[in-house]
Amino acid sequence: TGRHNLKFGGEIRRIHVNVGEGEPTTISYSNLNNFRDNRVESFSIAPFPVRGGRRWYTFGYAQDDVKWRPNLTVNLGLRYEYYSVVNEVKDRARVFALECGGFCPAGTPFYEPDRNNFAPRVGFAWSPKRFNDQTVIRGGYGGYCQLNQFSTKKATRYGPATLISSICRTQKRQNLFNLTVPLFIATIKTNLSLWLMI
Repeated sequence: TGRHNLKFGGEIRRIHVNVGEGEPTTISYSNLNNFRDNRVESFSIAPFPVRGGRRWYTFGYAQDDVKWRPNLTVNLGLRYEYYSVVNEVKDRARVFALECGGFCPAGTPFYEPDRNNFAPRVGFAWSPKRFNDQTVIRGGYGGYCQLNQFSTKKATRYGPATLISSICRTQKRQNLFNLTVPLFIATIKTNLSLWLMI
């Protein structure tokens, strides 16, 4: 009120992503001549199950536009965002980690959530008197948090061999494992994580 104009709000969103996998196909020929002539001996399709990724997005913000002078307004704000850990709704993906001795129990999170996503905002609008209210100079700064929708879930989707790179904070359990194919290569645990999932 008066010199201050307060704004605040938030959102809670449940994200559902159901993904059907490609269907691995096997074609067999009895010899090279049949292969050359495209005479198929056997053909099979084995579809992967549909996976259902679930997570919550939650955020809130508050901002105050302060009229310091008739020709100067300053904006101050703070936003907080929280993205829950992706989970597979029917438990079709499991964590493989050495601290669990192999596959972790059902419900073990794929990684530790990031709970410090505070994003400050500051800005100004200034109209110098020497320009007779004909010019406004504006500036601002904002910190931003963004999560790739299901980038961490991609490692549970793609096969047979997929290289997925992600720049992220070091997390305890980063190795997402595709149970439909029984091979894996462990995660490189650095801030620049590379996942090679087979």
